[in-house]
Amino acid sequence: MLPILPVNKIQEWDSFTIKNEPIKSIDLMERASSVYANWLSLQIEGTNPKILVVASKGNNGGDGLAVARLLNDKAYDVSIVIADIQPKSSKDFDINLQKIEQKRIGYQTLKSGDTLPNFDDYDLIIDCLFGSGLTRPIEGYWENLVVAINNSKAKVFSIDMPSGMYADRRSDGKVIVCDNCLSFEIPKLAFLMPENSNYIKNWDVKSIGLDGKYLNKVEVKNYYICKNDIKKIIKPKNKFDHKGKNGHALIVGGSKGMAGAAVLSSKAAMRSGVGLVTDKNYAEFIPKSVQDLVTQAEKDVVEGKVTVPTAIGEEKEAGKDKTGLEILRDSLQP
Repeated sequence: MLPILPVNKIQEWDSFTIKNEPIKSIDLMERASSVYANWLSLQIEGTNPKILVVASKGNNGGDGLAVARLLNDKAYDVSIVIADIQPKSSKDFDINLQKIEQKRIGYQTLKSGDTLPNFDDYDLIIDCLFGSGLTRPIEGYWENLVVAINNSKAKVFSIDMPSGMYADRRSDGKVIVCDNCLSFEIPKLAFLMPENSNYIKNWDVKSIGLDGKYLNKVEVKNYYICKNDIKKIIKPKNKFDHKGKNGHALIVGGSKGMAGAAVLSSKAAMRSGVGLVTDKNYAEFIPKSVQDLVTQAEKDVVEGKVTVPTAIGEEKEAGKDKTGLEILRDSLQP
């Protein structure tokens, strides 16, 4: 399983690695950029795309400059646009900019109000404008930049996460729509939110060697389950096994005319390896009086007579409020 951490904990993990490995932050950036460049090379293997790296002056942009240099070393056709968004650049960005200049790799600086590049001139755009620390929508000229990239014919690959996307919650502004994104070390919670599905078509995760001991000292609330995790818990079957040896699942669900969920659940249980599945309509377990209560509650909500908590949770009987759970428990008493 891969842990999913809030962005402040990911930043702590970086700092923990820098302190305890120990490693300089610029060397950790180089390691991450090398992982990205190697991963990207596999994605575009057999092609010779015209690549544009669009970077800001923060650490995400520093990653982008390092990736551009490494791709240049691999003989790819790489151009760079540096978006002059932040008033001050990060230290590691400046170091990578010096390396770019030493390699005589040209770049263009884009200031607010400048004519935007023609992004259709490129086959692939590498997005490294805003990183995982973004907390507010992209606005003004830079919002127009995002829109122009999204409207281009070029494929878009993002570094760590698409620019404009919040790491831990749904996004509320313009977001880069990327064809693929490589997240460093672990997935971001935002990748798993349905509201963000239109912004990130594919994503992958690669380790950049963050110190695993950090996970022993931090609370992890969410995990991403991988195929290998499932393989470990699947019990191998003997072809002569009796169905009773592989468990018995009871599916309770499906009211009249509403059997879809029960059918899907039963098929899923069988596919997971259960030996025997029994499907029971909930009417066989729930008394008709309680069924009528639920049906009436649903009707009252639809007609706007009551709020959802009132409809589901309460019934007034002889001057006494009863919760739905109490009514169900009382009705099931022998």
